[in-house]
Amino acid sequence: MLLQYVKHKDIDFEKWDMALQNSANKLIYAESVYLNTMCGKWDALISEQYDCIMPFPIKTKIGIPYIPTVPFIQQLGIFSKHPVTEAIQKKFEEFIQKKIRLADYDFNYANTASQGVKKINYILALHHPYPAIYNNYKNDLKKDLKKLHPSIVSIQTDFDITKSIQFFKNQIGSKIPHVQAAQYQKLIQLCTHYINENRVISMAVTGKEKLYATAVFLKDENRIYNIASAISPEGKKIKANHFLFDNLIQEYAGTDYCLDFEGSDIIGIGNFYLQFGTQNQPYFHYHFNRLPAPLKWLKS
Repeated sequence: MLLQYVKHKDIDFEKWDMALQNSANKLIYAESVYLNTMCGKWDALISEQYDCIMPFPIKTKIGIPYIPTVPFIQQLGIFSKHPVTEAIQKKFEEFIQKKIRLADYDFNYANTASQGVKKINYILALHHPYPAIYNNYKNDLKKDLKKLHPSIVSIQTDFDITKSIQFFKNQIGSKIPHVQAAQYQKLIQLCTHYINENRVISMAVTGKEKLYATAVFLKDENRIYNIASAISPEGKKIKANHFLFDNLIQEYAGTDYCLDFEGSDIIGIGNFYLQFGTQNQPYFHYHFNRLPAPLKWLKS
């Protein structure tokens, strides 16, 4: 396989999106509009016929290009219509290390990342009818859902995206200080684009003139992605997020979608997702630092 390092300005976005569309492991994060909005600058490794593609964000510090992680992009890596073998994976890793000396990068679930650290990601297939999915809920979740009578809370299924992302920032922002204000604005911009394609779900749990929980989901042909969900302290007391995700599952049960919860290695969040009968579909974080000794301190 002949690989080329292609700079952002030279990528054929039409060919790129077609290659991604035809890949067996397509993910929304690798769509050109997603990358262009959230990363700004990104380059790629591309096989001669666009059979295999691998995007990666690019930043520069003291004149040295490096690959950083980008907020709201969980997994990238190699996308291909053919299985990504260990030999292909190794070829991509070796090629990228010749071009880049420092990287923090997340390969997708269909890749292996020979030197990567496995990370948790819970998913839930929605192709069964809702009663069958509900039957696999943990008993504690079922009990909590029974307590949330419609007279206590209500669900909004077309909640204002800007308000939802602002609520996320207010509730979660202090825990993720690396996410800058500009990146929240980019997320709003991205969602605005996808709204025109009917690929956004924005939900909220309200009650007694209070906002308890919100979530913004994005869709492609295969997945519903939990991009930004948050809950207030009062919402936690009444388990408002249980109600929100259950309503989403009810709406899309019996479809070909898979609900991608986007994590998590945080035990409390992971345990919450497990209550819905999810399965772990891990991905791999890949880090290397091949800078000369005097520059090893450089972090992404």
